[in-house]
Amino acid sequence: MTPGSIRRSLMAAIACIGFAAALPQAFAQQRYPGRPITMIVPFAPGNVTDSIARLIADRLSQELGQAVVVENKAGASGGIGMAALGRAAPDGYTIGLSAIGPLALNPALYPKLPYDAENGFSMISVVYRGPIVVLVDPRSPYRSLKDLIEQSKRASIEYATPGAGSSQHLTAELLQHVSGARLVHVPNRGSGQAAALLLGNHVPVLFEVTSVAVPYVRNGQMRALAISSAQRLPALPDVPTVAESGYPEFSAEGWLCVVTPAGVPAGIQQRLADAVRKVMRLPEVQAQIANFGGFAESMSPAQSTAFVHADTARWGELIRSAGIKLE
Repeated sequence: MTPGSIRRSLMAAIACIGFAAALPQAFAQQRYPGRPITMIVPFAPGNVTDSIARLIADRLSQELGQAVVVENKAGASGGIGMAALGRAAPDGYTIGLSAIGPLALNPALYPKLPYDAENGFSMISVVYRGPIVVLVDPRSPYRSLKDLIEQSKRASIEYATPGAGSSQHLTAELLQHVSGARLVHVPNRGSGQAAALLLGNHVPVLFEVTSVAVPYVRNGQMRALAISSAQRLPALPDVPTVAESGYPEFSAEGWLCVVTPAGVPAGIQQRLADAVRKVMRLPEVQAQIANFGGFAESMSPAQSTAFVHADTARWGELIRSAGIKLE
């Protein structure tokens, strides 16, 4: 055998080995999913993130032909659940539904996280956007957001939120930044406590997510001055946006994104993304999302990645400039 033929034989053998090694992975992707999938939610049951996760998981189970089981891992502002997701095998059988906090806010709020928010996850699809509502007592003298802001410039006004570093808190900080308002934060331990302060006339203003705010507005217990999104909310069609209230540069929303651990094969990521897109375009899913007080989305992985990175940079800059730090 000549040296040339030996070299060609070796190259052919190497190619065959590489092809054979790729077969199991290719086969696994082709038949995915072959067993149930766990969806980690880094928050306790009963909130809007959990409700939307269960809505999506139910329809995903039908679309993928395998059960998608929601597993709540609450604690540490989403850190416990995100850390568990980040440690999971990158095979597509453990996915997550993250809110804006763990992915975009926590990296700037906390000096150290138990997960890698920047590189530890792959974005599959942003599925939900939810604005924040500025709320007052129905008997409040503030008839518009402009009234509230102008009065705060004469004498600072307290406002309640469910907690320091929450999207509600940061939306208020952003509003101060663009309007010159003087607002004093009164943080609480959850939405129940924050709402009780407004209902009991202990604070004049509450910043809250739509899923909490809409029922109070509909039953007349609170009055909505404005919502933070760029467009009006179908659940509160008569409430103007902050932009419509005189601050055209303002827009802020919370969001939810389906994610996987980093390293999941591209074929499996795309299979998940295609399934999620079909689920989020179902009329009954869109109707339920609207009922929660938000907007249904079905962004592609590339769009979702760009969206999350842009929001992380935007909120990180605000958090650092405002000097907000949590331990």
